[in-house]
Amino acid sequence: MRIRHIYPSASCRREVAGPISFLIGSASTWCQLCTERSSRYDGWFVEDARTVPGSFIKILERVTYVKGENQEVAMEPQGITVTGEQAFWEYGDGSRLGFYALPDVPALRLQTGRPLDLKLSFDIRGIYQSPDLGRNYQVHQVPGGLFVQYNDELLGQTVYVALKTDGAFSVPQEWEAVTYPWDIARHSEPGAHHTYTLGVARATWLTMGAGATAEAAQQACTEATNSSFDLVGIGIAHAKDSFSEEVRAAQHGAAETLEVLMHQTGTYAGLPWFHQVWTRDELIAALGMTPSEQLTVIKKYLATPLQKGELPTFIGSGTTCADGVGWLALLIREFSLKELSAPDQKKALHFFREALDEIKANHWSETGLVTAEFNSTWMDTIGRKGCPLEIQTMFSLVLELLGDLTKDKSYQEERETFLSTVRNHFFQKNALRDGEQDDTLRPNCFLAYLLQPGLLKAQEWERTFGTALAALRTSWGGLSSLNRADPRYQPASTGEDNRSYHNGDSWFFINNLVGVALNRFGMKVFKPVVDELLKGSTEEILWKHVAGQAGEIASAGDGTSWGCGVQAFAAGTYLFFTEELGL
Repeated sequence: MRIRHIYPSASCRREVAGPISFLIGSASTWCQLCTERSSRYDGWFVEDARTVPGSFIKILERVTYVKGENQEVAMEPQGITVTGEQAFWEYGDGSRLGFYALPDVPALRLQTGRPLDLKLSFDIRGIYQSPDLGRNYQVHQVPGGLFVQYNDELLGQTVYVALKTDGAFSVPQEWEAVTYPWDIARHSEPGAHHTYTLGVARATWLTMGAGATAEAAQQACTEATNSSFDLVGIGIAHAKDSFSEEVRAAQHGAAETLEVLMHQTGTYAGLPWFHQVWTRDELIAALGMTPSEQLTVIKKYLATPLQKGELPTFIGSGTTCADGVGWLALLIREFSLKELSAPDQKKALHFFREALDEIKANHWSETGLVTAEFNSTWMDTIGRKGCPLEIQTMFSLVLELLGDLTKDKSYQEERETFLSTVRNHFFQKNALRDGEQDDTLRPNCFLAYLLQPGLLKAQEWERTFGTALAALRTSWGGLSSLNRADPRYQPASTGEDNRSYHNGDSWFFINNLVGVALNRFGMKVFKPVVDELLKGSTEEILWKHVAGQAGEIASAGDGTSWGCGVQAFAAGTYLFFTEELGL
C-alpha cells in the first residue's frame, strides 16, 4: 500500500503493509474510510441537530470503484494520499478518487480524474445503534441525481439525503451482507451487518448533502456542488523522504487532528467514538495548542466549579477526575504564569487555594498523602485508587503555583515537606511505586518527573528511569502501560473488553510526555529512548491506522494501532514533544 502525505511545507511517502484509513472533515461532520472494509465506524457521519452536541448519524457506509460489464469487479485502492483537508484513493489502473468534506457543513464531495463507476453503500443510523434489515429507504430519481428519504424506529426521525452528479445513476437498491474485521478483532459487536446498495453512478464528481429536512439536505448538497478541489498530481516531487521531513509532516497531521476535533463546545477527545469534551483529555491536548488556544482552555477550567477539590469528568458531569486540577496546573506552568493577565492570575490564585483546601478536607489520607477514588485517574479501567504516584506530584505542583502566585514561602515549605513524605512512601529499591501500597511498574514515574523533578535526586531519577524502561520499553518505539513481566500484561490490544487497555497497551500521549521528561532530564544515556519514542509516535501518525492523524493506543507487543484513530491528547502531546526537541 502506497501512502503519501502532501502538506504546504512537507511531503513524504512510504510503502506499508495492510489496509489504512483516512479521516477528513470537522467535529460536526467527518468522513473516515479504510482502503478495505474494516469497521462499522467507517463512513460519512453528520451531527444530529435534534440532540445535544456530540450525537451523530451515519449516512454513507462505503464508496466502491467497480468495473466490468455488470459492474461485478470491485477495485481495491492501491495507494492513499492525504493533504489534511482532502484524501485520495489511487488504483492500479491509474484512476483516482478524491474525498472532500466541507467544514461544518453536512456535505461530502467525491471527485475523479475521469468517469468512473462508483457504487454507493448506505447505512443510515445513529452512530451507536445497530439496526439491520427492514429499514425504510425511499429513493427517488430527480434531475441530475437522487433524493433519499429514510426512517427507522430506533433513530426516531426522518433523514434526508440529496445527491447530485454529472453522470447517470443506476439504482439497484439491494441489501448486502458485510463483515468488519477490525471490529471483530476489537471484540466490538456487531462485527457483521447489512448495508444498503443505493446505486451506481458513472461520474467525474458526485456530491451529497444530509439534513433533518428535505430543504436542509438540498442546501448542503448545493454547497458541495458549488465547491471544488483539485486532485493532487501523481508526479509531485519528493525532494526529501528523510525522517526530519516525516516529523514535519506528522506535525502537520497532529495539528490537523486538533483542528478536526475542535467543536463549539470544546475539543472532542477523539473520533470516531470519543466525540465528547472530557476535562482530562482537553487539558492534556492543550499542551500542544497555540498560546491563544491554551489561554482559552485555561480560562475555561479556572471558571469551572470544583467538586470536593476536583474538576468534573466533563462540564456538567456528576463524576470527577482526580487529576484534572493537576493537568490544569501543568498546562499553566507550561504556558507560564507570567503570561497570565493580572485578573487571570487572581482567578488562578482563588481556584488553586480552593482546590488545596478541598483536597485536604476530602482527599487526605492518614499518612499525609492525597487519595483518588476508584477509576478516577487516566488509568480508569483497572480500579486504580488509593494514593497514586502522579496525583501526589500534581498536588505538589499546586503548592508550587500557589507559592509563585503569592510569594508566600509557607507554600514552598509545605511543598518540600510533602515531597519528602512522598519520597519516603514511594521510592523503594531504585524504583518509584505506582501507588502507596502498589509496587507495580508503570509509566507514571515519568509523569512524576515532568510534574515535580525535585521529588528525587538526579542519581535516584536515573535509577528509577532505568528500572522502569527495562520493564516497559517496547521493540518498536513505545512504552507498555504495565511491566511486561507482570502476569496481567497483555501484549496485544484486546479492544472493548479493556483487558489490555491499561495492562499492556501503549498510549501515545504517555509516550510523548515520557519523551519530554527524559529530554528535560538530559542524560545522554536516555537519548536513544527519546529518539525511539519520537520515531514510534511519528510513524503512528503517518503510516498506521488513520494516515495523517494521531491515534490513541497501540499493542505493546508489535505497535499495531487498534484504538480510536483520531485522538486529541495524542496530537497535542506530539506537538508538545517536538516543540520540546526544537523540531
